Amino acid sequence: MQRLQTCCGRCTRYAARVRLRNQTTLRSLSNLSVQLAELGQHGDAADAARQAATAQQRVLGPEHPDTLISISNLSIELAALGQHEEAADLARRALTARTHVHGPDHHYTLCSMSVLCKSLVALGRLEEAADFAQQLLAARLRVHGNKHPETLDSMVTVTRRLADLGQHEAAADMARRALAAHQRVLGPEDPVTLSIMSILSLEVAKFGEYEEAADLAQQELAVRLRVHGAEHRHTLLSMFHVAVLLDALGQYEQAADMSQQALAAQQRVLRPEHPDTLRNAALLDNLIAKLEQDQEPET
Repeated sequence: MQRLQTCCGRCTRYAARVRLRNQTTLRSLSNLSVQLAELGQHGDAADAARQAATAQQRVLGPEHPDTLISISNLSIELAALGQHEEAADLARRALTARTHVHGPDHHYTLCSMSVLCKSLVALGRLEEAADFAQQLLAARLRVHGNKHPETLDSMVTVTRRLADLGQHEAAADMARRALAAHQRVLGPEDPVTLSIMSILSLEVAKFGEYEEAADLAQQELAVRLRVHGAEHRHTLLSMFHVAVLLDALGQYEQAADMSQQALAAQQRVLRPEHPDTLRNAALLDNLIAKLEQDQEPET
């Protein structure tokens, strides 16, 4: 690792001193930005990518594939630095050029669309991000089919973008498709499968389908107990979610029992001051108050 850092530093200093003209040298500078990014040095990676992109546009032209790789790398590094406006502009440039050069379904074109979608989310431009996410899913279904990992990722992304827009029924429909595909391809115990089951439960609860939401949450909890054990943080979150949904169904006693089990483990594993512990303690207090109110004799 130290040798790689030293090499990267030397290459960066060399690049700053010379006027870059050779395609191979320019490609090496672009590759350097990737290596710096892997080291977590996103500022240096962005500088290297910017130098490479500027020189490649001059030497190779603005639509040369090497130029577009460097522009895309720069967009990714700027996003890592929180500079989302410029990152989105560069991702859009790369997407437009790659669509023209490679076609709309090429791997590089779809990568640029994915990068642009993430930048738009960071900028709060959620409708545009959702539109690109749906275009990306349609393209990946065309190119890869419904079992490819990138297609499965796109299904989850579309679900999240629809949820961002408050389109909970549409988000739930997509989550059902994603869940079925993940269960078929990755299996019912895969972490992403369980995450989608949780998302689906949350989405159906948002339009009042508490029975279905609670059933999904209990299925998720059963798997997490089997896979992670009773004191894993994800299991404890699932227990809290089940308790919330049982509360919504008016099943206060069962909800309080679930909340109490989770709280005992949270206090032991996460400590009493952890936000998850405090949130569950507040839920349990509320449930106890409801049970006490139910037990009061009518006057």
